[in-house]
Amino acid sequence: MKKFLPDSARKKTLLLLAEAHVMFQVAAILILAIFWVGIIQLVRYEDIDGEKKAIETSRELVDMYESHMMRNLGFIDQTLKVVKYAYEQRGSAGVLAALEKREILPPKLVFTVSILNRAGDVVASTAKTRQPSMAGQAFFHTHTRGDSVRPSINLVKDESMGRRIQFSRRLNTANGAFNGVVMVSVEPDFFTSDYDPAAYGQQGLMGMVGTNGVYWAKRTGDQVVAGEPAFKIMTDLSVVEDQKNPLPELHFVDNVKRFASAKRLHGYPLAIVVGLSTSEQMAAAKAKKETYLWAAGIISSLFAALAIFVTRLLVQLNLSQKRSRKNQETYYAASEASSDGIYVLRALKDQAGMVTDFVIDDLNQRGAALLGKFKEDLIGQKISDQMPQSRNNGLLEALLEVYKTGEKHESEWKKSIPALGIEWMHREIVRVEEGVVAVTRDITDRKRTEERITHMAHHDTLTGLPNRSLLNERLQQAILRAKRDNRHVTVAFVDLDNFKPINDTLGHRVGDELLKTLAARMSQCVRQTDSIIRLGGDEFLIILGDQPDDHGVLTQTLQRIRTSITQPIYFEGNKLMVTSSMGLARYPEDAEDTATLVQKADTAMYYAKMSGRDTYQYYTEGMKMHGELGAVASQDEGTDEKKA
Repeated sequence: MKKFLPDSARKKTLLLLAEAHVMFQVAAILILAIFWVGIIQLVRYEDIDGEKKAIETSRELVDMYESHMMRNLGFIDQTLKVVKYAYEQRGSAGVLAALEKREILPPKLVFTVSILNRAGDVVASTAKTRQPSMAGQAFFHTHTRGDSVRPSINLVKDESMGRRIQFSRRLNTANGAFNGVVMVSVEPDFFTSDYDPAAYGQQGLMGMVGTNGVYWAKRTGDQVVAGEPAFKIMTDLSVVEDQKNPLPELHFVDNVKRFASAKRLHGYPLAIVVGLSTSEQMAAAKAKKETYLWAAGIISSLFAALAIFVTRLLVQLNLSQKRSRKNQETYYAASEASSDGIYVLRALKDQAGMVTDFVIDDLNQRGAALLGKFKEDLIGQKISDQMPQSRNNGLLEALLEVYKTGEKHESEWKKSIPALGIEWMHREIVRVEEGVVAVTRDITDRKRTEERITHMAHHDTLTGLPNRSLLNERLQQAILRAKRDNRHVTVAFVDLDNFKPINDTLGHRVGDELLKTLAARMSQCVRQTDSIIRLGGDEFLIILGDQPDDHGVLTQTLQRIRTSITQPIYFEGNKLMVTSSMGLARYPEDAEDTATLVQKADTAMYYAKMSGRDTYQYYTEGMKMHGELGAVASQDEGTDEKKA
């Protein structure tokens, strides 16, 4: 009997060890399975994230392309309208030379402006080459039948200049009869000049598609073509016209798979398509996936070796005990090495069983440092004694609530600890058996990042000025202050003259440097309580608040701004000079709401530009006579001051 009992005990011990061995192997397999499921999910996430970013990029690019196209089309139509107006007023083909002399017409290197008489003959043109009669062209017959709101647009093949995109409007006599056609033709690559390889890649696509499914202008990498079919399957054209972005896979003629987005151009028989090469966009995700799989294989091999090693340790009871102690030591080491302050708090109850306070049973070194004391001096002390402010700042109330309800509590607050570089902290409190555990961590970096992101969302990245998102807020604040103090607010709509030629000839980098310099100069001309907002391109809006009734101070401020703009800028050996056209509207004389003030300042700016530029105009009620034309010019602003 004595011999049986020890044998039975040994068998039970061996059985338990065997069960522990089997359980550990099962756990190791499960961990590896979970690990690989996580890796597979991570790989899938990279694919999804890569596709999502590519789709978002294509959407952003098509929105930018749409904006540029509408501005360019508006610019061309505005040119047609100007020539049409001048010709119908004077009735002479000589108006074209006069407009060209006044530099109102677009540059001849890109655009050709022509006037056709009633017989279809070219009677005036900015092109030096002789042009044939247009009497037999379909667009000419269309204009003879009547006028239209939008210009006629055609893709034509010129024998001397190749393929051109042609815009035209009907000319009328004083009684409305047909008197000829004004025509503007432009090379197709003008509409793809915004192609940026850094954004589109070498196999990206930017194109303008007609209703016949043919590219009127297309660029891929450095190659620009016009007149070729857009898709291998014509049903893709209806997909583009539906504008369901992101588009399903389109069958491009060059057989390159792309993430594509498209938009119809409102009021025009055209659509635009933007495509990003799938292989180029997913290259980074592919590299990450390979890295993850390679690392996962190494980690799995190491884990398997570790599992085998630990399995052997489980066979021996003493090694199992050592491993248990080691795990405990590791836990304490991890706790002490943590950057979070950890506090184990035991509930302290009165005779009635009500919790009245908490005692610090344990904490790590970081937790003691956050309180500015030594760990040994805090263990066994009451929270209310060590942190008297806890009864007033809500801490003790939060501890009691978590202990009572068992629900986790989280909070953030501003806490300045200069010695530790802390400005913001986060606290998480959870219920445990005899009390609560509070974990406090430094979230200063995250808060600073959030502040930077908020600043970036409301400010222009190039100039650092507030962007459109702050326009209504800043202007509304200025109006409220002026209303309270019986003062005035002036809104100045500023458009730079002759900016586009500089940007086109010297490049975007020079244009960006010019905009940054002018933004800094204008900022020095106004008070800190005023605001300068970059609307986009070369347009700025200046909000001058707290203005007196007379215009004396305002005139001085405007003159300082104009002088700062006209001063030359020297950059990389280039002397850059621009002027400005300003439109002014005042509260409360011109309007009492933000939208109307901005609109009227925009209209006044248009009149300043039409008056010869390098000047400013106050809004007057007489400007309403040309309000519609001014609104079109301001929104589509097709003059040469636009930054492509």
